Amino acid sequence: MLMPQKLWTLAASVMVVAIHACSPPVGIADAGEDVAIAQDSGPVFEDVGASDGGRADSGRVSNPVLLAVRPDHGPFLGGNTVTLRGSNFREGLTVRFGDAMVQPRAQRLVDGNRIEVGVPSGMPGVVDVVIEGEGFRSRLPMAYTYDAFYVDPSTGSIAGGARITLRGQSTAWTMSSTVAIDGAPCADMLFVSPSELQCTVPPHAQGSVPVTVTTGLDATTVTDAFSYYEASDPNNGGFGGGSIRGSINVAVLNYLTGDAIPTAFVYLGNAPAVLPPQSGITNMRGQVTLSAADLRGPVTITATARCFASSTFVSIDGRDATMFLIPYLNRVPGVDCGEGMPPEGPPRPPVFAATIEGELVWSGPREFGPNRWDNIPPARANERRVAYVMTTTSNIFGGNPDPGMGGVVLENLMTAGRLGFPYRIVARPAALAVYAIAGLERMDTTPPRFTPYVMGVARSVLGSPRATVPNVNIDMNIPLDHETSVVLSNLPDQTMGQPNQFRVENWIDLGGEGVIPRPDVRINRSNPTDPFRLVAQPAFLGTLSDARMIVRAAYGTGTSLEAPESTVLMAGITTPDDTVNVRNWVGIPRIVEPGDGGMLSATRRIAIEQNGANPDFFWSVISQSGSSCNNGFYLGDVVWWQHHFPGATREIGVPDISMVPTLSDMPRGLYQLSVCGIRVQGFDYNNFNYRWLNRFYWTAYSANVVTIAR
Repeated sequence: MLMPQKLWTLAASVMVVAIHACSPPVGIADAGEDVAIAQDSGPVFEDVGASDGGRADSGRVSNPVLLAVRPDHGPFLGGNTVTLRGSNFREGLTVRFGDAMVQPRAQRLVDGNRIEVGVPSGMPGVVDVVIEGEGFRSRLPMAYTYDAFYVDPSTGSIAGGARITLRGQSTAWTMSSTVAIDGAPCADMLFVSPSELQCTVPPHAQGSVPVTVTTGLDATTVTDAFSYYEASDPNNGGFGGGSIRGSINVAVLNYLTGDAIPTAFVYLGNAPAVLPPQSGITNMRGQVTLSAADLRGPVTITATARCFASSTFVSIDGRDATMFLIPYLNRVPGVDCGEGMPPEGPPRPPVFAATIEGELVWSGPREFGPNRWDNIPPARANERRVAYVMTTTSNIFGGNPDPGMGGVVLENLMTAGRLGFPYRIVARPAALAVYAIAGLERMDTTPPRFTPYVMGVARSVLGSPRATVPNVNIDMNIPLDHETSVVLSNLPDQTMGQPNQFRVENWIDLGGEGVIPRPDVRINRSNPTDPFRLVAQPAFLGTLSDARMIVRAAYGTGTSLEAPESTVLMAGITTPDDTVNVRNWVGIPRIVEPGDGGMLSATRRIAIEQNGANPDFFWSVISQSGSSCNNGFYLGDVVWWQHHFPGATREIGVPDISMVPTLSDMPRGLYQLSVCGIRVQGFDYNNFNYRWLNRFYWTAYSANVVTIAR
């Protein structure tokens, strides 16, 4: 469990792992068809210096043997879980997919015949899978296939209508490319880049289906790439299954672990005192069905449990619901939760980074030697020519390990390498791109002022844990001589002079290889009248021919742009020479009851006003520890209530649940009430999905926060 991270980043990944139950142990004699297939593929056992004095026969009896990998394919990004089948498995084995090592923390010994592993990233194609330890190695040739593309999201309702994105690695898709879902056309095709397509899936029966991309005469199919479900998404929670007609089926799960919450109380409407069957207690599997002869959607539904925050969905119409509750992770005054859940789990194995090294190469008169940096102006007094080498981040919210001082390269012919100027950096183990930005840096300012002039990018680099990737040379031949103009209009209204600051920034999107952040050209200022000019941009040609730009514009309060705030994210910009017009802001909610510093009234009413465009939905959080919907939750935070409600709704309630046995009302004290208005592409409130609470999916949002008393 990634304990230091915010819970909104765990909303998808934790639930996927937690909800999938482990299959019963399978011995070699019970593996059936899987093992037979693996045996046909030719497992290879290799002695590599056995420690038994050379008794190979005895070693072959007790050494682990790999026989099968199931499933035998997955996305090039890795991160999916597969099961290795074989015999004599034990703790401490090293697993490799091709040349990429599996992180020790990403593998779990199930029994002597099975190991579950998180697949590392890899280039599309077929690779051997190897398990090894001291004195032995078992290799299964051509055991795993890295798919050329993956689908996001990978699940959708049998009714169809889900908007999906296909992301490829080293693909060459065009505007004429087509997508088929189990042979049926995927509608409303949108070509984003040679490595990204979007379309709307057709209806289909429940189950996993293949997805095929056809470009000209070339067709690429990924089996089991998309799964249709009959009700709500079992992995990411939420609502679905069609309109309510007499009953609603509810499953209540722990937001952190995905475990069922037995004895949770679920009720319809705004009054906890409503009688069964419009209220009920979940069984040992965390499930309950609420019903009434005339029950029709939309409805308001709340789930709550002892030592968990309450969660309410207002005016929603989905007959199957999976609701997640946030546990109180520490002892809470006035609530008897024992010692609470520990804020830290057992010690976690370390994450091993990759090392990437090579040379920055400038063109010039020396064909087989280093050349001067003649595409950068000469350094003057207190200046130096310098290049910074980094890797792409997984997305605009992702980060990287510190690349180290080996990523700072100076123009020094005395220390130059064979063709250019050496670098050596630490990187996350993933499929990524390595880039360098070079320019002039003034050393007499604090911090030093860097002016970029040129960059280079090396694509399709695969970093593996504890491995060094050599000879990743970067041609420094991309001038940073383009400019993107960003114009802000239709801004949300201010309240008492807030918000009052703007920030505009951009990333260069390389599809499945991640994004290049450009904090060196970020603009902060208080005047939106003139365009924001993001200078020093590269042309999207050559190495960057399939690149796209992402621009984020934020309107917030103070230098850190806190709430009240409104932010817009625009992706898929095809050229840095475009003028980007940012006008689709979400209005900032104003919390009018209770106001800032006010008391929650006897009516337990929360009311807002919306100045500007409505969001797709609102997300409201009441907490005691500073958590908020726009900044996420931290483990150890105390969240008391979450509300999710349509963008046109202006009033919600916070009932007193103390009348329900084992439940307690909010203790007296101060609370933070935050309200976020969120816009998501392809949003359907009646098919709400918890992944939409992850900022990665937000195209625009606004937020406001007040302090209230109870």
